[in-house]
Amino acid sequence: MMRHVTDGCGQQCAVVPDFCPACGRSGGEWEEVAEAVTPSIEAAAAWGCPRCERRNGEDATACVECGAARHPAPAAARCLLHGDAGEHELRAGGQLVVGRDAASPTATALAPFDNVSWVQAVVTFFADGTVTAIDLASTNGTWAVGAAGRRRLTPLAPTPLGEGESLQLGDDPSGRNAVVRIRVEGGER
Repeated sequence: MMRHVTDGCGQQCAVVPDFCPACGRSGGEWEEVAEAVTPSIEAAAAWGCPRCERRNGEDATACVECGAARHPAPAAARCLLHGDAGEHELRAGGQLVVGRDAASPTATALAPFDNVSWVQAVVTFFADGTVTAIDLASTNGTWAVGAAGRRRLTPLAPTPLGEGESLQLGDDPSGRNAVVRIRVEGGER
């Protein structure tokens, strides 16, 4: 595990991200910390995540730490994000910070949406084709919306996005919410 030490943030992550979801800063200093592992009966049936090495329960289909699929799909070529936040392409390992902050490539497109936070969420595309989103403790929340319905993302926790799911940014009672559609191309998901 790595811990973000810039300005005493303390956020712990399995890998060093380009952007700290806890304090909202890019880069900074990170240090390796030991992760306490407590042996248990469940550990015998658990499986290790190929991305972050976290032990997951026998019935888990995705890692509870980073969202990686238990049986990853072949590498996907690119992830396309389009909709109210503009058009963006991510390659394997790429991240996109979504929000109205001038440092975000989505700022201009999202400027009319005052219910979207300055740093709303970060979308990450992994080489195995997995797409995760993290709500960055936004004021009005972030939702994954798909065929199975709408679910709110837990702030600061990676949430795997399923095939065909979109992100709804904010929750405006008038229904004027920004939507980011996500499509993976060039591989199986």
